[in-house]
Amino acid sequence: MRRTVISWFLFVLCLMLAINLFRSWRHLSTRGDVIQQARDRLQEQKDLQDNLIRKLAGIQSREFVEKQAREKLNLGREGEIVVLLPSVSPILEPTPTPQDFSSNFEKWLKLFL
Repeated sequence: MRRTVISWFLFVLCLMLAINLFRSWRHLSTRGDVIQQARDRLQEQKDLQDNLIRKLAGIQSREFVEKQAREKLNLGREGEIVVLLPSVSPILEPTPTPQDFSSNFEKWLKLFL
């Protein structure tokens, strides 16, 4: 009898260890997904940083500063004449007249009544 109790105790202990091992394995597999997602986000942020560095280099260039001064501040180089043209107003279109699709008889009735 004592042997059967020890056997059952060892069986339950092994079963608990197996369940714990399975839970740990499942937890580790989900952590691998979290790590991969973090790596993907890190790569996206690095790409964004590279794009921003390139834009910053372009903005800090002499050509960009000169272009902005010409376009937005209406400035020119020494000896150049800056010509300002009036802005083009949009083409005005007449308001469309409403079309009456009623019959001629109804139109005569509306006119006289």
